[in-house]
Amino acid sequence: MWAGRWLRRVVCFALVAVVAAGLGASAVLAGPPPKGTVGPLLVLDPVNGRAAGSITVDYWYVDPIGNKCPYTSVDISWDGKVIVSLPVDALDPADPTYCHLAQ
Repeated sequence: MWAGRWLRRVVCFALVAVVAAGLGASAVLAGPPPKGTVGPLLVLDPVNGRAAGSITVDYWYVDPIGNKCPYTSVDISWDGKVIVSLPVDALDPADPTYCHLAQ
């Protein structure tokens, strides 16, 4: 039970940090997602740590049929409530099948 509370606090802090960082961040074209990615992929770095520590978040969505990525924003939610909606980076003209958000 204690570990569950700790994990919730760390994830909540990470989401708040993403939101705070995202408010002033400019769109940057990121590299493609890792090979074999289909659908959504969330990468946190580090994957654990102290609540006051910094965190890097990468989120990709790869269209499973190879169509152009249909999304223009990513909703960050906690306990079923949307905290913030952030725009995805500009689509890669060489491969528009994926969307990316980096914070």
